[in-house]
Amino acid sequence: MKLEDRLFRKQRYRMKDLTSLSMAMAITLLFTLSTALVATETADTKPQEQRLASRIDGLELALWHLPSKTAKATTSKVVLILHPASFSTMTGAGYRIQGTSWMDDLSAAGYDVWGLDLLGYGAADPYPEMAEPTEAHQPLGRAVEVIEDVQLAIDHIRRETGVEKLSLIGQSWGATVAGLYAGRTPDALERLVLFAAFGQRENPTPSPQPKGAYVEMTPERRLALFQRQVPDGEAPALTDGVLRDWGAAWLAEDQTASNREPAAVRQPGGWRLDLDDAWHGRHYLNPSQITVPTLVLRGEWDTVSNFDDARWIFEGLATPIKRLVVIGRGTHVLSLEKQRHQLYEEVRLFLAGSPSDKKKN
Repeated sequence: MKLEDRLFRKQRYRMKDLTSLSMAMAITLLFTLSTALVATETADTKPQEQRLASRIDGLELALWHLPSKTAKATTSKVVLILHPASFSTMTGAGYRIQGTSWMDDLSAAGYDVWGLDLLGYGAADPYPEMAEPTEAHQPLGRAVEVIEDVQLAIDHIRRETGVEKLSLIGQSWGATVAGLYAGRTPDALERLVLFAAFGQRENPTPSPQPKGAYVEMTPERRLALFQRQVPDGEAPALTDGVLRDWGAAWLAEDQTASNREPAAVRQPGGWRLDLDDAWHGRHYLNPSQITVPTLVLRGEWDTVSNFDDARWIFEGLATPIKRLVVIGRGTHVLSLEKQRHQLYEEVRLFLAGSPSDKKKN
């Protein structure tokens, strides 16, 4: 082979190598840019706060909104989430674990998602009585009272989106509020999700002492209570990130927390009286009044909403479209735990409905 032929072939191989290298670099660059865009989109699409007048003159609720990432809102695609008694929207459904929250998951599935902070929680105004000694007032924010604020929020969402009906998700005490609302106002709802709702118990069950206007607790104590339901010998159900970071986020929601020693969060105490009533045969929730399609869901290890509680609600429902789901290795705060994706999936499947559901309607 001539010298010039060998040089030409060698140069051609070098060009092929450079082309392959350039393609690899281009692919890497595109992947990096797409990852950055996804991260930017997630950061830019965090829930936006709206202020809403409450049932009490001069006090405002906080309403969080995360639009659908895929479509314009429709009747079956608008969802409102009611928080539990121990944390708000943005330390619950809106709290991002490994970059994704429950609200994010629903938004990515095409839902127009809303979360309501009731008075005394998160970004909502506190009750004025919460600045005074707790024993000076009766428990604040009972379910039969805050249902008025739920109605105000739903009216606002219907005006904003133009829909006639939306789906309602409630967690723990928030689930009992959601159930109470559904029993009274079924025409406003498409579907109902009762996650970790406490049921009625006929045999008296010890419950937190329902005294005082509010509950005051440190992040350490709150996290310890979350973990108490995990059986001995089992790994923590909460994620490592929640164990490490959630307490600080929860503490930051109460602007007066640092005024206490140790720093502690104050939240309304009405739920304790509600729970005490429910566990002594006086529940305000009447499942027989609920006629909308309903999902009853709990974690396997949940002792606040045990299986008998879930069954009491499920069997009493008046709707023919109902499901009862138990998620393994989950507690009362499953939404903050390692098994949370199963919760997300079950709720999405139920909200989407099925052809057989439509036939029953």
